[in-house]
Amino acid sequence: MQKTRKVTWEEFEKAMKILTKKIQESRIKFTGISGIERGGLPLATKLSDLLDIPYVRYPVNQVQLGMLVVDDICSGGKTLTFYKKTFHPGTKFAVWILKKCSTFIPDFYAESVPSDVWFRMPYEK
Repeated sequence: MQKTRKVTWEEFEKAMKILTKKIQESRIKFTGISGIERGGLPLATKLSDLLDIPYVRYPVNQVQLGMLVVDDICSGGKTLTFYKKTFHPGTKFAVWILKKCSTFIPDFYAESVPSDVWFRMPYEK
């Protein structure tokens, strides 16, 4: 049976601090940050502010070297695998939540969870 977890804005803020720390510890100098629509946009905006990295909105085929691309959840890995093949090879990926069943492991993630959890994000209806 699938469990539903309603996530709060407080949890969002905590996760963004965790991601910020991990990204800073990597010492990678990013030229920009972009979010995968829709779930990645709130993260990209917040991380852009916290890391002082410009938010950049590129068409998929124009993401350049030094970019950090973010999404809220990596469930199975199909979306991020597609973007990894499409974007510049040096592009790094970050997610808030990584499900353990995912075939794609992003460069940065704030939380790893079991595969049977469904999330209701604070920015969703």
